[in-house]
Amino acid sequence: MYKEDLLDKDLKLEYILLKFLYLSTGHIKKSDACRELDITMPTLTKLSESLQRQLKNEKVSFIINRYTLELKVTDSVSLDDLTDTLLKKSAKYQIIHYLFQHAGYDAFVLADELNISVGTLNRLIAECNQLLQHFELKIRNKKLVGTMTQRIYFYYNFFKMGATTIDSVLIDDLVAELAKKITLSIAQQKQLKMWLYVIMKKVTSHTTLGSLSPEEQTKIERCQEMPLCHFIRQIYASKKCICSVDEAKIVPFFICLFLITVGGIPYEELRLGLYTNKNPVFEITDEVMAAIQSIYRLDASHTTIDIKANVFSLIAQVYYFHGVNYSIDRVTLNYYHKMFHNSLRDQVISDILEHIIAPTNLFTPTKLNYLKKRLVFLIYMLSPKEEYRVRIGVLNMCSSLLADASIYLLKNELKGKQNVVVLPYTPDETFDLLISNANLPQLGNNYDQFYQVTAIGADLDVNQVSAIVDQIAYSKYHSFVV
Repeated sequence: MYKEDLLDKDLKLEYILLKFLYLSTGHIKKSDACRELDITMPTLTKLSESLQRQLKNEKVSFIINRYTLELKVTDSVSLDDLTDTLLKKSAKYQIIHYLFQHAGYDAFVLADELNISVGTLNRLIAECNQLLQHFELKIRNKKLVGTMTQRIYFYYNFFKMGATTIDSVLIDDLVAELAKKITLSIAQQKQLKMWLYVIMKKVTSHTTLGSLSPEEQTKIERCQEMPLCHFIRQIYASKKCICSVDEAKIVPFFICLFLITVGGIPYEELRLGLYTNKNPVFEITDEVMAAIQSIYRLDASHTTIDIKANVFSLIAQVYYFHGVNYSIDRVTLNYYHKMFHNSLRDQVISDILEHIIAPTNLFTPTKLNYLKKRLVFLIYMLSPKEEYRVRIGVLNMCSSLLADASIYLLKNELKGKQNVVVLPYTPDETFDLLISNANLPQLGNNYDQFYQVTAIGADLDVNQVSAIVDQIAYSKYHSFVV
């Protein structure tokens, strides 16, 4: 699920246009916008005029020129705050939100509240079901049906899409107590509050174990043996004035499930937990970590621990829940994915998926694709071992001052590669690539490829050099697969 999936058609196009314009440094050709959104020029004109009206009193200006569109920011502003307005105007969003607040709906009452016809409501319900089916949920007989686990997971992701105010002393107290026992970042504490907000709405003192699926009942009973679950149960019972026996079992289970799939519990502690003894996620995590460590340097012990915990949480999330959520839009995801990926990283991840994760037959193609994209961001900051690094020598035939500046600029342009070493060229060191502003005769046998530029830095063809670096890195790669 992407953020724009919750928007009605016209709002979805407005949202994507605004994000595309923002990520294109605030200036795009109208023809490029039409191509990106796959729309006609008249449709673009309609969307642009609508956005211009909506942003009139905001801290940004939407400017329509003859051939281009511009977005000018006049003050510090979050584009997500602006797009939340579009989100909450969406009838699809409002329908799903209504079903969170109510057990069901009356078609005439809901249609009247949304100011639409019952026929339009039914069409929108069908569109909502197309989205919900990925989470194994469905609006049927005028209510949302599906397991408690899936309803909690979906609405947690639903509310992450926009700004939600949570004002609950009980939730604040629970998070504060858990933070004393478990290391939770500020972001994780905020996420936990959102998770608890959904739980408190869906699990009450009237909720019984018998109302849950047999699989959920088995997992909940098994979870009670975990020391962490026992600790959470004590905290919850002490903070909740009225709490049934079943509620005191169900809520701690779902809190544990959050900590397992989002992070917060040390990996080794989870490894020893009775609840997870037969969990295949551990075996997958260990194999993935072995693959990562065969290619990348994990010298600092805390790096290994952090990466392992993140790998486990990522795989656990797609293992325990149906449906995947990116929490952002396609335009933004693709923008960052393009920035962070390279050929070596892509090949490592492809091998991990093909030889470790896919053979388990535990994950659908959609989940495998989700893992592929998420793993890119997870290992982005890791540096490959020496044998996989690309050594670049820079030879500037101008002044030494320019040579140093050239090296700095080149390092800065290629820093996202994480597998590049840029040094001044010397004849007594070996290099994979020599870059120079002079076409010199062969200097020696210490470099494999040569690339000439006019002026290193300002006029450097970074895309071309990046492509060469990727090709060299790929040629060095030896798969961890035996």
